[in-house]
Amino acid sequence: MTRLILRNPLAALVSVLILCLLGAVSVFRIPVQMIPDISPRRIMVDTNWPGATPQDVEQEILIEQEKYLRAIPGLVRLSSSAEFGGGQVELEFPSGTSVDEALIHIDNALSQVTDYPETVDRPRIVAESATAEPFLFFGVERLDGSTDAEAIQRETNWIENVLRPRLERVAGVAKAEVIGGAAQEIHIRLDPLKLSARNLNVGTVRDAVRARNRDVSGGDRDFGKRRYFLRTIGRFADLEDLADLIVARENGTAIRLRDVGSVTMATQEARSVAFADGRPTLLVTIGKRAGANVIAVKDAVTGAVEELNRHALKERGLTMRLLSEDVRYMERSIDNVLSNLIAGSVLAAVVLLLFLRSIPATAAAAASMPVCTLATLLVLAAAGRSINVISLSGVAFAIGMTLDNSVVALDAIARHLRMGKSKAAATEDGIAEVWPAILSSTLTTVLVFLPVLFITAEAGQLYSDIAIAITGAVIMSMVAALILVPVVAGRWSVASPAKAPKEGALGAAVRWMLRSARRELAILAVSAAAMAAVMLTMVPPAEYLPEGEEATVFSFMAAPPGYNMESMLEVWRQIDPLLSRQVSAAETDAETGIPPLRVNLSFIRPGFIRFVTEPINPADTDALIANVTKRMRAIPGMRGFAARGSIFSGNSGGARAIRLELSGGDLTALYATALTVLDRAGDLFPDGQVNSDPSCLL
Repeated sequence: MTRLILRNPLAALVSVLILCLLGAVSVFRIPVQMIPDISPRRIMVDTNWPGATPQDVEQEILIEQEKYLRAIPGLVRLSSSAEFGGGQVELEFPSGTSVDEALIHIDNALSQVTDYPETVDRPRIVAESATAEPFLFFGVERLDGSTDAEAIQRETNWIENVLRPRLERVAGVAKAEVIGGAAQEIHIRLDPLKLSARNLNVGTVRDAVRARNRDVSGGDRDFGKRRYFLRTIGRFADLEDLADLIVARENGTAIRLRDVGSVTMATQEARSVAFADGRPTLLVTIGKRAGANVIAVKDAVTGAVEELNRHALKERGLTMRLLSEDVRYMERSIDNVLSNLIAGSVLAAVVLLLFLRSIPATAAAAASMPVCTLATLLVLAAAGRSINVISLSGVAFAIGMTLDNSVVALDAIARHLRMGKSKAAATEDGIAEVWPAILSSTLTTVLVFLPVLFITAEAGQLYSDIAIAITGAVIMSMVAALILVPVVAGRWSVASPAKAPKEGALGAAVRWMLRSARRELAILAVSAAAMAAVMLTMVPPAEYLPEGEEATVFSFMAAPPGYNMESMLEVWRQIDPLLSRQVSAAETDAETGIPPLRVNLSFIRPGFIRFVTEPINPADTDALIANVTKRMRAIPGMRGFAARGSIFSGNSGGARAIRLELSGGDLTALYATALTVLDRAGDLFPDGQVNSDPSCLL
């Protein structure tokens, strides 16, 4: 093979260039993500019931759904939560479960639930990956700068029916959710005195409205040469049509709805309110599909928003702006990995030059690094993987390994050159001498990482990218050592100008250590003792996953049971102004210690407040957490919790969180026990953040 390469160096170089070109092209086809998408194992069932209380949702919907869902094959965990206006059931399946098969089982189970209340929407089933949390946050506001929350909320119906479907049609978007809205609805207010005067009751009016507000098919009839489809139109066209509804007849006189009450267009009672930098807004969150290119999704969504701002939103006097995103942090993290990769490559080339003392030899070895990197991207694309922090870390780890094979080949060729052989003969003999060692070394490295690909748990799915990247880089380094190095060595001398170094102090030290068996045993004992001491004193703490912390801070406040919306707004007014006034500020607030912020988002519902804040300087994140926590815990009766966002383990405490679940039949006793656990946890971890899930307390 070496002789063939020496005779046709141009063909060998063209082959390598084609390989590099394919790798470069694959960069544009590989999805870019923060971390690899773990296969979807979590499926959510969302059910909306406008106007319902959490207790009604639990009794009328969730219990009935759980009755059939808990019998699904392969189900690992089932949990549900109820809130005003709807509920959610979360189903978790083991790794490797077919999502399509699970969706079929869930749909079949839900089809058996037939006793839904009349105004309940059809359940929505969404398959999510472990990394499917929203990554884009948009705010819908008035173009005229209005700060009237009700004026924004009146647009909820249009946003839900027009804007949300438009965003969910964008390629790569899994779902778009609207937070802080209140849908429009028709209010019929009946006068008890007028009803009593006509011997009517609320049930009679309700039945009349229900019976009238529908269209009925009348079949089809043939008239001459044509066939006509008949349909009785009964749905109300406007409020006047509804007010003219005949609800009963008295002595041949029609009693209309307007005779016993009034009909008005209004909004639902606000069950949630959202603010951006202290101004009322409707938050629209975007989540991506598993495996989607997060940068491409962001660009596509941004383009769709710009189009909506130019036409549909502008016509309604609205505008939509990007408030917060996780893509910026992801791009910064990947840039850091790339810069470290480039710096490592440069340092490796410098070290090679110092030891090889030959510019052609150094160039031949250093050329293998970009070749192997581009070829590794091609391997990742072929394996269906993505460019992410994990896979790029694998490429960075493999940089040093990619040089090993080339250095071995160059050293063998240089040794034969020093014997007086010609370049061609030295290259051929040197490669023939070491190619079995290069092959065996490459195969052993591949076999070390190969088992990771067969691990089906989360760790295997997450870190298999490292195994693929290193395996691809090492295999390509062998190809480079057997193709690129012979091409360079066959044309330029790769031998160092100096003679081979003589045996020095290192050789003498080795001979001294091997002089007697007693000395060898003593050295082994000292080495074992040193390793044991290092393991006992210097090994870092173990974790399942690194934090991978973002600069964004997620803060939560939970109130005692029974707090209404106005009470929560009063609590919000004690915290939000302190944060909102620091948005785009020049320096840290001397009174509160809160640093300058890029954005401050807040979401309020009865019993719960959530803040999403991002400091301008990521180094201020810890100070922001400490000061926000201090302010939240200073409010009597409120429980505050603040944590960094984590790319690996969500936004509720990271990988260093301990989660405790309590279950029981008596809700009162369960709640009292939960409060006791929270108090004890605060005593056990005085510097920790103790949080409770409000959805479990309903």
